[in-house]
Amino acid sequence: MATDGSCYDNGSANARAGAGGYAGEENEDNFSLRLPPEIPQSNQTGELVAVSEACRRIDAKHPLKIISDSKYTIAEATNLRQLHEDRGYIGVANATVIRAMIGNLRSRREGTRFKWVKGHKGHALNEGADKLAGIGAQKHDPDVISTSVEAELRVSGAKLTLITQKLAYRGIREIKMEGYTQRRRTRDNIIRSVDNIEVFFHETPSEAQLWKGMRHKDIRKEVRYFLWMSMHDAYMVGTNWLRPSYSEELQRRHECSVCGQPESMDHILSECEAPGQREVWQLAKQLWDKKCALWPRPSLGAVLSCPIAPFKTDKGKPKTGETRLYRILMTESAYLIWKLRNERVIVDEDHPRGSPATPTEIESRWLQAINERLTLDCKMTDEKKYGKKAIKRLTVERTWGRTLKDESQLPGDWSRSGTGVLVGIERGQLRGEGAPEIRWSDDGAPD
Repeated sequence: MATDGSCYDNGSANARAGAGGYAGEENEDNFSLRLPPEIPQSNQTGELVAVSEACRRIDAKHPLKIISDSKYTIAEATNLRQLHEDRGYIGVANATVIRAMIGNLRSRREGTRFKWVKGHKGHALNEGADKLAGIGAQKHDPDVISTSVEAELRVSGAKLTLITQKLAYRGIREIKMEGYTQRRRTRDNIIRSVDNIEVFFHETPSEAQLWKGMRHKDIRKEVRYFLWMSMHDAYMVGTNWLRPSYSEELQRRHECSVCGQPESMDHILSECEAPGQREVWQLAKQLWDKKCALWPRPSLGAVLSCPIAPFKTDKGKPKTGETRLYRILMTESAYLIWKLRNERVIVDEDHPRGSPATPTEIESRWLQAINERLTLDCKMTDEKKYGKKAIKRLTVERTWGRTLKDESQLPGDWSRSGTGVLVGIERGQLRGEGAPEIRWSDDGAPD
């Protein structure tokens, strides 16, 4: 029997996976299944379920030969089985489905052999399984697929001889996370982020994509922390001050001292009338106009989802330069707005209250932050110094091309030296010499 998995919208929140098994034309053992929502929806889980169901459905008294184009699934059933069982499947993706597959393999009296074939190369059985897996993924209703394993067929726990402190910590964390309930505020911010991608890019990202995007290597460590805290609404802003145990003086901090409205991260980043957010986004928009026409309205959802914003050509191919520049512009600008707000609001012995930042100061600090990122990119192209961590010159050129000052006069290897290379925003843009203030329409697009 050939087995295969299929998944539509793989990696997105709307992903639908299927599993198929094919033993020949009109064979009664053929099957086509749609994975239920409790099983992660992906090509890999579809492949695992297909093998598991083939082992469960075929008479255990007969030897079984499984033909598969998935090296991942074959490895989990053969080469990696002993290692992962010895480690208690700690840190192994799709562990529940893999364990079910191993349990069904063990339940067979006769041996089960695997043969790998290259997919989509005309192998009759493989093509049949692929077709059935696709049909399964398109089913209207999911099928019932059990991932339980009989006690006598299940190896539980990890070998003490293989346990390290790191492995034990990960195992404890996995157990704790089984009872984890997501905070309402976190869930609301995830919805904001997904909505932003849906509205402006017409795609639906998964929650896992959002969390992974926040750890992108293009984002500085302190900015990653800012994004993580903002997603969880963990900073002391707004209603976080309205705790019953707090004094009236502390509770009054939930309002913005400038606008007189309840403060929130969305208010700070896109609505506050205090000097900061409007000026920063105006500068970012002016630089972005040199690169691309689409500029979604800056908001908390836009900031949290910017690491995975999918800029593409009309033919659907990724625009790597635009995607990377947007990621850098949005995160650096949002972090600067947050710092400007804190400098205005936080008062103590180490931070005496000063005057709000002037447009000139805001402009200088934004230019400094963006130019430092540009300079860092140029330095990181040095393969001799940074080895595998080096950034490709082509990546830097695609990111910053068309945004540089006097770009036509720069040497051809500007991305290698970086000396004197600056973004093409002149000082004074916030004092009337530049573009007019941006105004937004109801759908969030600039008028």
